[in-house]
Amino acid sequence: GLSAPLARAPLVGRIRELRALARAAEAAAKGKPRLVVIAGAAGTGKTRLVEELLHDPSSVDFALGRGACQPDEPEPYHPFAEAFRSRLGQGDGGVASPGRAEVEFNQILYAGRIGTRAQTGDASHGRHDEAELFTAVWRVLERLARARPTLLVIEDLHHAEASTLELLTSLAIGLLVGLERERH
Repeated sequence: GLSAPLARAPLVGRIRELRALARAAEAAAKGKPRLVVIAGAAGTGKTRLVEELLHDPSSVDFALGRGACQPDEPEPYHPFAEAFRSRLGQGDGGVASPGRAEVEFNQILYAGRIGTRAQTGDASHGRHDEAELFTAVWRVLERLARARPTLLVIEDLHHAEASTLELLTSLAIGLLVGLERERH
């Protein structure tokens, strides 16, 4: 027969980072969304930190959406589309109507707004469509997070193309505005 799986090697030298990540995850699970960027050279354990958080029995039970940037992105916003698809594959926890978030996200992706920036030559029209898209993505993410704490992981940001970075920036600004409102 098959031998037992090898034991996972202990995490060494990243306990402080893991604790910081766990604190951010706990805050997010309490309705205070967080953006965490884990930076470092290849092979330094960035993905392992996320894996450790997810496998920690004392950690929040997250629904995970994972996407990765590629050197030649196949489509605008590809890593987010990939992350949302993997998150939507885990269901909505029965809180929202069945499949509503998935339908809404697919409408966002395929409504012709993605990647059509200002094809008419009107830059303000392209920015308006992009702002609508970013707002719609935010709403779907909020709905999913209300149903079940959600962790979106976008890997290999050094390969990200402009649309992915703009969406990430938009979500980060939304988080900062929300955090500022919490303080006042």
